[in-house]
Amino acid sequence: MKPPRFDEGPGSDVVLAVQWVPSRSFNLGAEGYHPSAVGIHVHVRPVRSADRVAVRSSLRSQGLQELREWVMRAQRAPETWRSEVHFGCWRYDEDGVRFEGDLPM
Repeated sequence: MKPPRFDEGPGSDVVLAVQWVPSRSFNLGAEGYHPSAVGIHVHVRPVRSADRVAVRSSLRSQGLQELREWVMRAQRAPETWRSEVHFGCWRYDEDGVRFEGDLPM
């Protein structure tokens, strides 16, 4: 897993994102990914200051546990799942955080 990246810019309802990039041969422009791009990428998105306390609480109680489970499941997923790029994100609203995206099998 790569170190988390803390994004900048305007806040949105996406507060946390994860991406799986498979290991594929990198061959000078042919299909594949550079070795430095392969792995699990986590992006922490900016949050409006008015929502920051509630978002932090929701992430601690639910979102980070779901992220951990996503990472563990991705690492154990069948090769067919691991051979493609996958995305997931956690969106915040007044009810807390909710996951959207590809779930590892």
